[in-house]
Amino acid sequence: MASPSPSIHVIQNQPFLGFVLDLIQSRFESDRLLHILDIGCGVGHFTEILGRELGARAQIVGIDPNADVVRQGMERIGKSDVKNVELKAFTIAEFDEGKKYDVVMFTKSLHHCVPLDESVSKAHYLLAPNGLFIAEELVRDVPVATSHWFFDRLELLFSTGLLFSSSDIKIPHSNSHHGDNSNAHLHSHHGDTNTHVHSHHGETTGEQSHIPFAMLVDQKLSRSERRSMLVDQKLSRSERWSKFFQHNPSLPVKEEIVAAISKVFGNEKTKVSGNTFFYQHFAVGLQDAPVGAQILSNLMSQELRAVEDGSIVQAGCNIIAEKN
Repeated sequence: MASPSPSIHVIQNQPFLGFVLDLIQSRFESDRLLHILDIGCGVGHFTEILGRELGARAQIVGIDPNADVVRQGMERIGKSDVKNVELKAFTIAEFDEGKKYDVVMFTKSLHHCVPLDESVSKAHYLLAPNGLFIAEELVRDVPVATSHWFFDRLELLFSTGLLFSSSDIKIPHSNSHHGDNSNAHLHSHHGDTNTHVHSHHGETTGEQSHIPFAMLVDQKLSRSERRSMLVDQKLSRSERWSKFFQHNPSLPVKEEIVAAISKVFGNEKTKVSGNTFFYQHFAVGLQDAPVGAQILSNLMSQELRAVEDGSIVQAGCNIIAEKN
């Protein structure tokens, strides 16, 4: 009898899980009990997966300001075999239980933790000496060829009905379509090969979301409106990219995040590496079933190959820093 297909949440989190586990293995003794804090954990899918992987070696606390998602996450974890994970409803500013942590991590959440400088300083405070700071983030300014790679796959999957349910998408019917360069806002750097899609700064409510699709878009829009924006072919791809990544001016970009971390931890203690990230956007629109899992696995492989052969750039980054 064939084993059941892994959940999309498990597949989606494998790259970052491997990254975190490699860091832990290289930095800490194998017989040491680790205390880990996951800030902005949402419903705790990654927190739970990491807890299951580390087992008795770690005690993990996840915090999130949304009490509803924390409750949902704890209900799910309570029914599982994971006993070393606890989720709590706190903002990073509020959280202080008098404990220091060996690892403090932000999984796609640090850009929401504003003011940024205060959040990074608080993370530093919560770390034990020689503790490890880890942040997984996306890159918003990418070459046009990279954004086209993303839209090629997005549009194909959407046209087959495999991405999003009908209730997720609300696009007005129209026969008019703009070309890819219509009204596009592009940021050019001395030549077409360096042309980037550049996101605008727009006013939003700043409401936090824990779904990658909603991370940086106008939070006044509903989830279906945000998703509809990406697949609305009445807009050019450049327009869709810019509108989708329209964000609250207070939310920092990668360069600002790295600078804030370096300021607190020091340049020599802060390291940045690229990672693949587009698959994160697809994961939330695919059905958590064998066909969805297979599609996601294939997309992840395609993205990795495209990065390796230079067809696209990495659309995400991992940032690590060590406390003295």
